[in-house]
Amino acid sequence: MVTDGNRELAKVAARAGAKVPGQVRFLSGVPERFAGHEPDAGGSNAERWLMQILDPAAVDLSDYYHPNAQGQQAYAELLAAKGDFGASHGRPRATITVKRPGRGARVVANRRLAVVAKVRVSNAVNARGTVRVIRAGRRLAATTLRPRNHGRAVLRLAGLRPGKHRLVLRYRSPDGARAVVRLTVRAGR
Repeated sequence: MVTDGNRELAKVAARAGAKVPGQVRFLSGVPERFAGHEPDAGGSNAERWLMQILDPAAVDLSDYYHPNAQGQQAYAELLAAKGDFGASHGRPRATITVKRPGRGARVVANRRLAVVAKVRVSNAVNARGTVRVIRAGRRLAATTLRPRNHGRAVLRLAGLRPGKHRLVLRYRSPDGARAVVRLTVRAGR
């Protein structure tokens, strides 16, 4: 029964996480980690990690079936095994994925081209900052990401001459997260 419930909760978390990438995750492994540390109505489980009804450590009714100090530590260990969730010291890490122009559709020379990039930041906040497209050291396009963009940037390039073009996408946030991705685009007639 717990397995079925957790399976459904994981689906809900995945759907919510798709809407706000990096901000909602399901923490698996809790029932296995807490096995043997459940509350006992008879009060005989001294190794419990959850407060039970009439638990002497409970301050008020809202504490019942919430983790005690040992339970909090167990949750912390489970979370730490899954990553730092942006709590690490130092600069957050960022990644860029690009919907490559030309895949499935031709890049036509001398026509405007839209490059769609998705930026994800390790501290699980919506990416903020700038995304630039550079070719041979020259900026071709730039945009500013705001939280409402959810990390999605659309950069519009003026028409590219026929031939092969090596482009660089660079992301930089106000808090120091950076990412670079390189791509090659072939423009034809």
